[in-house]
Amino acid sequence: MTTVTRVKICGLTSAADTLIALEAGADYVGFIFSEKSSRHMTIEQAAAVCAALPADAPTVGVFVDAPLETIYEARQRCGLKLIQLHGTESPLMLQAVGAAYKALRPASLAECEAQAAIYARGPADDAAGLIAPTLLLDAYHPALHGGTGLTVDPGLALAAKARTARLMLAGGLTADNVQAAIRAVQPFAVDVSSGVEAAPGRKDYGKLRAFIQAVKATR
Repeated sequence: MTTVTRVKICGLTSAADTLIALEAGADYVGFIFSEKSSRHMTIEQAAAVCAALPADAPTVGVFVDAPLETIYEARQRCGLKLIQLHGTESPLMLQAVGAAYKALRPASLAECEAQAAIYARGPADDAAGLIAPTLLLDAYHPALHGGTGLTVDPGLALAAKARTARLMLAGGLTADNVQAAIRAVQPFAVDVSSGVEAAPGRKDYGKLRAFIQAVKATR
């Protein structure tokens, strides 16, 4: 039986975009809480969006080196199901957060293998049983944490995949290249933000639907 790759639509900033993503078949919807991101959401803004979603919506909060207290507050107020740590957080921080997974953006194969060995762990499913990735691999950028449009080297992706059966692949994915990426790496899930946007934080519904359809049709 062929396993269908899951899809995370990230960098969402409105209830309308999030509901469209869910309607189109997104398996996860992500909100970015890092102030350095052009898709930044405050806890208050994200809570208002989440209040308009179904209670079981597969919401993910993305944080970059945030204090535990901030993550706990956002999780409680927004009802976040999963947490994505996208900075330099330690394995102990990952463990303390609970239902969470670590994003990596290694600059080399050696760095990728070393980080994957440290951060890949058992399933981090949420309390309601939402199946979660255990590791996310994003493209390296010296200053930005995601949303760059840069793609991941296939060799790095395969090295990370060797460490976990639940790898989420990010980095420069679009409806035009995602099928090739899935066939090459066979990830558990793919993550897209800039590849389905009309502008930072505002989704292009045609691109969004085309991306999800391309993923779900890949064999």
